[in-house]
Amino acid sequence: MSQGTNSERITQNNAIINDNNTDLEALKARINSLPDTSIATATAGDIASNKTAFVNGRLITGTKAEPTYQSKTVNPSTSQQVVNPDSNYNGLSSVTVNAVTSAIDNNIQAGNIKKDVSILGVTGTLESGSSGFDWSEIGYSNAPENFDDGIAYAKTIYDNWDPCPTEPVKFTNDTDLIFMPLVDTSCIVDMNNMFSGCINLIEIPFLDTSSVETMIGAFGNKTSPNGTSRLSNESIDNILLMCINDTSYTGGKSLSSIGLISAVGTDRVQESRYYSDALDFGWTMW
Repeated sequence: MSQGTNSERITQNNAIINDNNTDLEALKARINSLPDTSIATATAGDIASNKTAFVNGRLITGTKAEPTYQSKTVNPSTSQQVVNPDSNYNGLSSVTVNAVTSAIDNNIQAGNIKKDVSILGVTGTLESGSSGFDWSEIGYSNAPENFDDGIAYAKTIYDNWDPCPTEPVKFTNDTDLIFMPLVDTSCIVDMNNMFSGCINLIEIPFLDTSSVETMIGAFGNKTSPNGTSRLSNESIDNILLMCINDTSYTGGKSLSSIGLISAVGTDRVQESRYYSDALDFGWTMW
């Protein structure tokens, strides 16, 4: 109880009241600063199990089960894969992709891979120049020697080709030449006797003859005086296209003069789909 005179006691009581009012206002401010939980909508099923929260002024304990995650292992594939968790799982905790092996593609076989090159654990046995074709399918134990040799020789020519030689390029009487590679011949002017006597020659690609001024006897490669050339029909087509493309040619434009008629005969030349076009461009049979 306040002591002293009445006036002193009144002053003391007023001080106590003021202090109480100050504390009350501070308490009100703290209460007003608290979040309003009356608008909360969570229920026990929304809150993790054994966790608590105030909802609408009430302390509730959660009952929601913890999420479960799945680990998965997949094998690599040549097509895109989407990895999803199985049902009853909330997601994936990890995905393990197994190492890629040769089983991913049936074409990864020793016979399809260059010799001594290893791809996914498979070491190749394919020799340089081989086609990769399984010759056992037609009764051979291996590719015919002249076939592989012909491809290897063509590769040698291709790798060492000089696009602008200072001397005319001649394969005259070259019996190793079976497949002429497609090389840059745009600078060549003289093709005289270029393939003359190449009795084993089968394939000639469409070579650039835009600068060629002469090609007398270029394709006279029949196997014998009474024989015929081994040139394929596609090669005959390509030779006629080379004649049509040769706008720089200065000699007489006869298919006989370039050796084509004596090599394959008139019938095979006339059967070419470009024979009529060659005539239109001024070339004659004889």
